[in-house]
Amino acid sequence: YVLPGLRTVRPLMARAGLEDKETLSIPDAINGADPNWLKRVIGEKPTSTITQPLHFAIERRLEVDDEKSWVEAWAAMTGIKAKQKLGSLALAELFYREQLLRQFT
Repeated sequence: YVLPGLRTVRPLMARAGLEDKETLSIPDAINGADPNWLKRVIGEKPTSTITQPLHFAIERRLEVDDEKSWVEAWAAMTGIKAKQKLGSLALAELFYREQLLRQFT
């Protein structure tokens, strides 16, 4: 694999048009994604509440198959406030870093 490194991914995503102007919460981002895509992203590898909170959110969302009941338990287990908002560029960068971690663990 040839993947962009951690230093270059943010500028690369910015060039692709992602900006931090729009903010959204992690639950809103997860709930806004197509469930079939989420299933492909999560795959068979286990996730961690500490090192992969976004992927853990995907797992919880798919597990309960609704948009509300997973959020409170996910927030309690990760220590992340469910209503905390992030810029879309920051959220994409975090997701990419988690994906990299999943590739090499």
